[in-house]
Amino acid sequence: MKGPAPRPSRVRKMTVVEAAWVGAMLEGEGCIRTYRRTTNRGTHWHPEVTIGSTEVETIATILRLVGDGGVYFRPRVTPTRRPMWVWTLGAQAALHDLLSQVMEFLTSKREDAEVLLVHARRV
Repeated sequence: MKGPAPRPSRVRKMTVVEAAWVGAMLEGEGCIRTYRRTTNRGTHWHPEVTIGSTEVETIATILRLVGDGGVYFRPRVTPTRRPMWVWTLGAQAALHDLLSQVMEFLTSKREDAEVLLVHARRV
């Protein structure tokens, strides 16, 4: 049984300054990962990029600059953990379009981004 067709990317072409800013936010406050989801149809791996911030304006700016992704609110779960807004992007074409624009601005997360790009092509 075949699943739905992949969603086309809505990632916008950013200026160099915009791509650098998004790359810096990803480098400092972001996560590049592949997570496992198990359903009644089996286990599947999903690539994902997220950036979290306690400032909603920061997340709104990321969404505006990138042009794609979703935003959710994570409430306080412990007395020492502040509520947070999280921007997330998981569509394969969108991940490719985003990471190809910000790759040159990544340092410590560059290898994770490269691995995710290879994995996203195989999924």
